[in-house]
Formats: sequence, structure tokens, C-alpha cells
Amino acid sequence: MHTRLIPVKYIPLVKGGKVLYKDSSRQRVIVVAKTNKDAKRLIEALHDFYEVRYTEHVEKEHWLFSDLLIFDYFDENIVKKSKESEVPYIFLASSMEEVEKYSLAEDKYILKGPGYLNYLNNIVNLIVEKQQLERILGFEKEKYLSLVNSMGCGMLVLRKNDGLILFANKVAKEVLGYQGDGLIHMKLSDFVDSEKDDSQILSSEPKINLECKLQTHLGDKRDVRYSSSETIYGAERVIQFTFMDITLQKRNMKEIMLQWRFLDNAEEIAYATDEKGIIIYLNSYAAYKHGYRMEEMIGTDEKNYLSNAEQKSSINEKLDNTGRWEGKEEHIRNDKTTFIVDTKKSILHTDEGTYVLTIGRDVTEELELRRKLKFHSLFLQNISEIIIVINEKNEVLYLNEVAKRFFRIKDNDISSINSKDNPMLTSFLENFFEKLKLMQNRGTIDIYEKGDTKITLEYAFQQILEEESNNFLGYIVTAKDMTEFYTMLEKVKERAVLLDHLHDLVIASDMKGCILYANNSWLKEHGYESIEEVKGKKLSDGIVDIDEQLRNTINEHLANKGIWRGKMLNYTKEGNSFTVKMTIVRLKDEDGYFIGDVGIIPSKEVEKKAGETNES
Repeated sequence: MHTRLIPVKYIPLVKGGKVLYKDSSRQRVIVVAKTNKDAKRLIEALHDFYEVRYTEHVEKEHWLFSDLLIFDYFDENIVKKSKESEVPYIFLASSMEEVEKYSLAEDKYILKGPGYLNYLNNIVNLIVEKQQLERILGFEKEKYLSLVNSMGCGMLVLRKNDGLILFANKVAKEVLGYQGDGLIHMKLSDFVDSEKDDSQILSSEPKINLECKLQTHLGDKRDVRYSSSETIYGAERVIQFTFMDITLQKRNMKEIMLQWRFLDNAEEIAYATDEKGIIIYLNSYAAYKHGYRMEEMIGTDEKNYLSNAEQKSSINEKLDNTGRWEGKEEHIRNDKTTFIVDTKKSILHTDEGTYVLTIGRDVTEELELRRKLKFHSLFLQNISEIIIVINEKNEVLYLNEVAKRFFRIKDNDISSINSKDNPMLTSFLENFFEKLKLMQNRGTIDIYEKGDTKITLEYAFQQILEEESNNFLGYIVTAKDMTEFYTMLEKVKERAVLLDHLHDLVIASDMKGCILYANNSWLKEHGYESIEEVKGKKLSDGIVDIDEQLRNTINEHLANKGIWRGKMLNYTKEGNSFTVKMTIVRLKDEDGYFIGDVGIIPSKEVEKKAGETNES
């Protein structure tokens, strides 16, 4: 094999006086001839800025690393490989019979006619130039497609005269619910909701930030905000249609507007403030409670209506950290009198900005009533009957210790007694309010425990009236259990139907400490989504932190008293620790044998920090 190397000379690709392609490496041209003499006349006909090599036989590397192959003779195997290869090639034919025999395309051969060597170099130039342009265009196309597919919005290229889709980027396919080339060769009219939008998009006039609806592959409609403009794509006039899916945004705005309309008709204080604390919305009830007209309060600072403006900074800090705040605020009326509002604040994010939504209710009279009840509490606690105090809104304000024990309510749960999570108390109240409609001041109420155990309560009630104005404030209800209370606490705790609706965190394990059950509150607080994540797992395996001394102490209490109370360090799924007050009750079967333990964590006692465990 003979090879001739030409000295390196840099040659840029220039067209019309403009550099289109710049490459310091020269194009490699391989001349394939049977003799050195044949190859020499071809090499001498080519410019010296090509790296020309001569060979008698084509090797594998020539098919991989050549810019052009020039064949001075025909071979059936060579012709076949040339047609299969991506490398540009050209055959020098002695006659048209050779061309027809191997079925060569017009741009793949040169007839060896008189003076053909004079224009061989020009043909080689055209072939190499074409290859360079194809490389540049391929690179630019790849770069363009990569940019278009990484956009956050959808893009369609539409043929102007009929709306045929010529190109769709990745986002457009995802929004419209198509994959691969499913969108290609469909028309804009297949997606646009109205003919008016279809003709408007395909018009020559540029459009910016208009809205329309597009129908997806599944048949639902998406709201989009779009811009469009006319351009040239290939040899055709096309419309570049770029759009952003705003369906969720519009639904959120509709939901917010619905909430505002709902709040306008609610007898609760509701208003929203911007990041500077300026009131930008309030309902009519909020204005009424403050003694102003709505237009007088809008645009003013919320601090004008708070007696403790310094409290605002600590509230904002809590909102920044958690997005919510709950507590009591003292508000100032127009006549300078004050009232107490039980307030819930939350962060509200919209396209127009971030706001603080405040919802509250006037609890001034309720707090006064509780204050009075506090003086009587000592006497009420020593009464053996059930005592319940209900306000004018039919909400429970107070339960004495007998009532708490009867209805299974812990002290720290008193704030959630109106949530209907306690079936027995809910059943009693529903029956009581029915009796109230019939003006029956005393009588009996039947409630059911565990579905079929009937408990009969004898009740009586009196109205509570304000001393000076004689305004109605609520009721005080007394009740007495007239049946023997057979059901033990442990049996109630076995009811998963109740457990899953308790705010308390409940977990049950067998005598080996393996988890059998956990209610929704426990799973949520510890960062789990399903009981299957912890079922069968040992409590000591990353759930609680308990040493041997504390374990022995707990087992001793459970064996002797059946119950243990104390603080215990818990871990979430993510490994975060927090200390809680916990009650553990040991369960027995009907034969009196121990079968497992139930741990109860009052929801209000969860302390979000690590700490030491202490036995009570």
C-alpha cells in the first residue's frame, strides 16, 4: 500500500466573502487506485490544502476517518460498501456502461472524458464544502432543538396556510398529552377550542400574551397564555406558536374568588394583608365588628386595629417559619373599646403576590364566661354528676372531671372537643339539642358505645343569662349515668375505627415490642404514610429511644398497675427527634393474660425537640 501525505495548509470555508466554517484540521481525501501512476495524476490535480492519501485497498479506518473517497476503478464490494457508508465518495468511470452496471447516482461519478482532471478539483471542493455545511447545520439544529426542548413553555411550528403542525417541542407534547411524533401532521384546529382562536393564531399579525383553550389527547381542556409570530421554516411561511399552561393558576384564582365570596357571607372576621401589613381585603363582618365601613378599613395598616402592635413582629416570625399562626389578639373598635379575637393566620400565595389571610371570631363574651366558670370550677369538680357548659353557638366550653372521664377526654384535648372526633360526646350533644328543640328541661338520653352497648343518662339543664343585660349566654347541663359502665378503656382503644379519627397519637405492640398497629395521627406525626412501613418493626429499632433501666421501670409499672406515664424520646422517619408525654396501657385477653401494650401520646403534648426521658 502506498500513501502520499501533503504538507498541512489551513483553509477556511468562505462563501460570499463570509467565513462559514473555520477548522484548523485539513480535510482528508483518500485516492483509491490500482497503481501509483494512476494515483499520481489524480493527486497532482487536487489542491495542496487537502490531506491526500493514496491506497490500493480500502481499509476499515478509511471508512471511519475520511472526508472523501475517490475511486479510480470499480469493484462490486467497494460500490456496495460506499452506498452503505456515510462517507462522501465519487467514482471515476470510463463509460456509462460502468455507471449503469452499478446503478450510481448522478452526483456519485465523473466520466473520464477529455480534460476531466481540470475540473476534478472543483468537484472535490463542492463535495467537501457540502459536507462541511451539513455538519454545521446538523450542529446548529441539534443546539436549537436542545434549547427548544429545555424551554419551560410549549412551542408548535404551524404551516400558515392550513395550520399543519410541522414541529412540537417536549413541553407541548406533555401539555397536550402526546408522545413521540403523535402531534406531527395534525392541525391546529384539532386542538383549538374555537374557530376564532384558530384564525387569530394563524394570522400574520404578531400576538402577545393572549389566552385560549387547547383540547388534549384525553379530551380535557387546558387554559393557555400564548404568543405567536410569522417566520420562515424551510421554504414555507409558518407560525411559531409559543404557549404556557395556566390551567392550575386560573383554577386557583377561581377558588380564591369563591373563598372570598364565601367569607363575605360568614359571621367570622376575615381580612387579608399584603407584605407591608396593609389591608387589601376584608369581609363585611370584619368591618362591622370594628365599627367601620369596609371602604374605611381597606388600604389602612392592620396595626391601627391591634392594641398590642408589638405582637405583630413575633407573629410575622412564626408565619415566615411555618406559614401559620394561631392565637388570641386584642382588637380596637372605632369607639376605642376592645374585644378579643381567636385568630388563625396563614400565608396565601397568588400570582399577584403573597398575602396573610386572617380568620377569627370574637370570643370576648366566651372568655368572660370561662372566667366566671373558673371561679365555680372548684365546686363543680367535687360534684359526682356530669357537668357540661355550652355557649350560645352550641359549642362546648367546659367539662368537669366526671364528664371528662365519662367521655374519655384528656385535659389537653379540651380545645378540640367540638371537632366531633368523640362519638359518645357527639351522640349526647345531638340528642340533647333535639330535646332542647322540644323544650324538655329534663329527661333521659340514650347513647351507644361500641355500636350496641346502650348507656342511659338522666339530664337537666338551665339557661345562663348575663347579669346586667339578661342576654342569653348558653346552657349548663347536668347528667348522671343510670346504667352500669361495663366497657373498659382498653376495649375502646382496640377500636381502629375510633383510633383512626383520634387526634391523640396511638400505637400498639405485642409483648415483644413489635408494632401491630398505629393510627393516622401517629403515622402523620412520625412522617409515615402507611402502617405497612412500620408493621412488625420493633419500637426500639429507631422508633423510640429507651435504655434498659427505663424499660425495666416501665415493665414493672405495667405488671403491677397496668399503666405507665412519662416522657419518652421519639424519632421520625427522617431521623428527627422529639420528646412527648406518653401513657402506656397493658392489655389483657378475656382469660386475664397479657397480650400487648397500647401507647397513647396526647397530640397537644408533642414537643418538637430532642430531650431526656423521665419517668412520672
